[in-house]
Amino acid sequence: MQQQCQISVVIPVYNAEKYLKECVDSVLNQSIDDYEILLINDGSTDYSGDICDQYGRLYSCIKVIHQENQGVSFARNVGIKKATGRYIAFVDADDTLDKEYLEKLVADMKPEGLVACPIDNKRKVCKSKISKVQAQISAFSESGMKGFPVCKIFDRKLLIEHGIFFCKDIAICEDLLFLVEYLSICNGPIIWKEYCGYNYRMNPTSALNGRFEKNYFKPKHLSEYEALKRTRKFLLEDPRVLSAWKVRKVKAAVTCLRTMIAVNHDNVDLYNELRKEAKENWVLFVIPNPCAITSRVSVLLSAISPRLEFEVWKVLRRFN
Repeated sequence: MQQQCQISVVIPVYNAEKYLKECVDSVLNQSIDDYEILLINDGSTDYSGDICDQYGRLYSCIKVIHQENQGVSFARNVGIKKATGRYIAFVDADDTLDKEYLEKLVADMKPEGLVACPIDNKRKVCKSKISKVQAQISAFSESGMKGFPVCKIFDRKLLIEHGIFFCKDIAICEDLLFLVEYLSICNGPIIWKEYCGYNYRMNPTSALNGRFEKNYFKPKHLSEYEALKRTRKFLLEDPRVLSAWKVRKVKAAVTCLRTMIAVNHDNVDLYNELRKEAKENWVLFVIPNPCAITSRVSVLLSAISPRLEFEVWKVLRRFN
């Protein structure tokens, strides 16, 4: 029987030749050595597969798995199933880790628990144990733990025993659905660390991070709203959690309305459902809540006219 290591680091790889070596080297350079790395090559058409094989030959702690292109969710699921570590961490192939990242997070991880940290700041290291209610609220917030699978440590046994995997039919927010489902069965301590040793590489050409790109919108982005609807059955029956969920769902509806207009999507029933979501819940964005002013304005405009919101959004993005 193969000896179990402390943590498995799962790295889905797709056409990542530009940054892959930097990513893998940062994991190999960790201050702890009781880990394994799983490189899941998801049908790359560049030299990523060759780079994975080179590392696999050089380091016994690296497992390389090649598969036809089936998407990041499928690749992560393969990593979960093939991993042997007590815990699991996910890393994107174009990101890097600080030297003590795994050590700091694993130090606070307990069986059936979760350790999470912010993805975008470097504040003083401190930690706090949070409740399930706080964790679920944080998953839906703009400034909390969010749904990203990175910057978190999961209990692999808990994932396997409860059959928790990434949904392959959801292209957007599948990671949020994964996290909320995990939190619903998480019986160990949930630790939030005000530390980030995860270096997220921003894509400057993305419409999410910069100017409006006409090719950004794709029909698959409509799955964001479906993902938010599916999270409902995993939520605690707490009014604070349900309020945070509803706010996030309305925001997803607005994003999907924008996408439908951009790609001339003709699903009338879905359009009407999304429009109804905005019209019936706009008041949530008038009362005080943590949402950015831009999100509030988008919801209010969508309640009046989704087309108007889309045109205003395009203008504003050009000045970002």
